[in-house]
Amino acid sequence: TIENRQEGSRHALRNFNLETGRLASGEPFDLETDFIVDLDPTMSVQVQLASRITADFEKNVHRLSRPKIDLTVTGEGYPKDGIPVQISADIIESDISNEQHRLEGLKVAATWHGEGFPAAGVPISLQAKELSANLAQQTLETQDLYADIAGAKLSAMLTGSKILDAPRFEGRLALAPVALRDWLARLGIELPKTRDGSVFRELSFASNAVLTKSSAELQNITLTLDDTTATGSFAITDFDKQALKFDLGVNRIDADRYLPPPVEDEKAKSDDEAPTEIPVELIRKLNAQGELRINEAVFAGMKFSKLRLGVNARDGKARFHPFEASMYGGTYSGDIGIDATGQVARVSLDEHVRNIDFAPLFKDFFETDRVSGKGNANIKLSGNGRTTDDVLKTLSGTVDFNVADGALEGADLWYEIRRARAVLKQQPIPERSGPARTPFTSLQGTGTMKNGVLANNDLNVAMQYLKVTGQGTVDIPNSTLDYRLTATVLKIPREGAEPAPEEDLVDAQIPVRVTGALTDPKVRPDLEGYLKGQVKQRLEEEKQKLEEKAKEKVQDVLKDLLRR
Repeated sequence: TIENRQEGSRHALRNFNLETGRLASGEPFDLETDFIVDLDPTMSVQVQLASRITADFEKNVHRLSRPKIDLTVTGEGYPKDGIPVQISADIIESDISNEQHRLEGLKVAATWHGEGFPAAGVPISLQAKELSANLAQQTLETQDLYADIAGAKLSAMLTGSKILDAPRFEGRLALAPVALRDWLARLGIELPKTRDGSVFRELSFASNAVLTKSSAELQNITLTLDDTTATGSFAITDFDKQALKFDLGVNRIDADRYLPPPVEDEKAKSDDEAPTEIPVELIRKLNAQGELRINEAVFAGMKFSKLRLGVNARDGKARFHPFEASMYGGTYSGDIGIDATGQVARVSLDEHVRNIDFAPLFKDFFETDRVSGKGNANIKLSGNGRTTDDVLKTLSGTVDFNVADGALEGADLWYEIRRARAVLKQQPIPERSGPARTPFTSLQGTGTMKNGVLANNDLNVAMQYLKVTGQGTVDIPNSTLDYRLTATVLKIPREGAEPAPEEDLVDAQIPVRVTGALTDPKVRPDLEGYLKGQVKQRLEEEKQKLEEKAKEKVQDVLKDLLRR
């Protein structure tokens, strides 16, 4: 029994049996032994060894020919009958005087059992053509090192230096292409359902590796999952500090393919969707620095190209900068920060888009084709909370936007004005001559956001026949808007040689309400406001006429008096 009270460990050897042939230096003899090693109170290993041994005591060189070792691991957390492990080799040779050791034809086989694994267990095998160690020079060499875990085949070619004082291992690692779904099933792992049932089809990996006691680095990585390939480097620069460093490039990825299938019932979808927790504990522990580049990407329905994301996270603060991409005919650049040092996370956004084509953007992200146009926007906001919903409800900051040559599809403001006029004058409702859309040449404004609600007091929309100005609010958490606008009629579109019947609307200022969901706003001219404006204007005109008539009568009376 060996007991280390300082470390609190205890190892014991029991039930030891040994049987050998005639012992003579330099002469081969057979050896069989079995014993039990108690590594700690909860784990024991039963050992059976058989081999032909040649021991040269003069040269201090010893060889085991065709050794066969059977191990059975038992203890807490292991199956009742234990886990059997078979180890064999062609030759194990030790030159103790020169501190050189060599192993040829190593083979290890086991079937791992445990909670969560299939009842039949997980077959594992390891083999190596040769392992050689020179303890005097502190070097290690391996040839043709292979591992097979339930059909996943790994290969390695490693060399080691300073293996006693400061171990460092370098070499090539590779995982041959494996059918990922089938392989994970053999491990007892069931993948979740995805929108695309063909994903998780194939996985492969290759890299140069550098391993030390305190770090691990993978260089010249080639990682392929389905049709996505990542290349570059990844390292854990300090195991104790869990410091990560990476520089990765990806050819393409469609992340939406790996999401759960969409919920058909929208009500059930809204009931099931819980706010997303911000992983503050993870961010507090995160120690990472690196850059990710993706040539083509799809996230949340949005398409990007030439995406570049810098990550710098430490001491509870994470910053994603530079964050830039080409998207929808324009560019995006952003600076996103998450501060998790307080009780709740504080999120800051500094976002800019230039020359973005909003029609495909809104169609992909909001699943609507109601908005089109091309323009710019700047967003500088911050919020805090435990979930994404909390952050949306506390967002505060500034926004400005400028969109050119666009349209609000599904609503025709000019037609609604004509219809309102017809109702007011008790005339037949005019027929629409084209699709329901409100085109504009420019739309611009600025706003201040507080607690997730944007107040925009200078909306200015220029159209071919109208000018629209006004103010309103956009409620981001509830995805609604409420605007009170004034549409000034600049001129009447000509549809033929005859004068347009709406000529009386020129220079009219018509109140307009825009309300409803962001993705489906309702545009309504304010009939009551328009009527009040018309009545007020007529009263002013009649008042002016009466004043002019009274003035004329006074002048006439004065003239008569002067004549007298």
